[in-house]
Amino acid sequence: MNGLENIRRVYNPWSSEKVAGNYYPAVAGAFIRDAAKDAQLTLLSSRAHGAASLGGGQLEVMLHRRCARDDGFGVGEVLDEDDVIDPRFLLMLDRTQLSVELHRRMGMAHQFPLIPLASASPAASIGAWNTNYKPAFSILSQELAPSVHLLSLDTNGGAATILRVQHMFEAGEHSKYSAPISVNLHQLFNPAAFTIRSLTEMGMTANIALNDIKRLPWTVKQQFQQKDLGQFAYIAGQHQAADPRKAFFNRTGDVIIELKPREIRTFLVNS
Repeated sequence: MNGLENIRRVYNPWSSEKVAGNYYPAVAGAFIRDAAKDAQLTLLSSRAHGAASLGGGQLEVMLHRRCARDDGFGVGEVLDEDDVIDPRFLLMLDRTQLSVELHRRMGMAHQFPLIPLASASPAASIGAWNTNYKPAFSILSQELAPSVHLLSLDTNGGAATILRVQHMFEAGEHSKYSAPISVNLHQLFNPAAFTIRSLTEMGMTANIALNDIKRLPWTVKQQFQQKDLGQFAYIAGQHQAADPRKAFFNRTGDVIIELKPREIRTFLVNS
């Protein structure tokens, strides 16, 4: 897992480096699957590691890299990393569909854990802290759907707020949660905390409106069949940008957007 997509890796027995040639980066974790027994072993990590499956039913993770000598492959120095690291892992073994559902949601919680808070006064009780500091309302008025992640809700230094929502599952990955989903942004937030008065869909970095993004088409020699590649489409040898999608205010004032599998949409919101 590279944090967004799962990339299938197959052991390459013809590599001159039987071990190193079959190690791959695992940013968020890795898993192996037994289709015949409908089982999946999943390892979620709090930081990037190298991972490999060098034999049937094996999952190997390189915690740290400390070599006694230079390997002679061009680096010219011993890769002796003596930094102190504190890796944290979650290990799951379950049926495939349940593992897919859990590893997406638990992986997100593992990568972005809740921050514990403590009172400035050691004598203060939890009840007193809740009375004095607990907010009277939540910014969300309802729970997010299991496939939706509120990626960011940040001010950009002005009156507008950058809002990003993400579909956590890949197409065909889960029988239920891989489907496109509609999100009502107006009903999602508590109006006492955050009200959407107007919004503009932006590019991923939120520095240019999606309608203003101009992609250069080019001609390629190989002819591709039409494929859905998010914002792009290969059509008859031409690489063309797909039409930007918009969020629409309906007659009731709701803001309804659709998220396709693995899609992240960014908005600049005036509240």
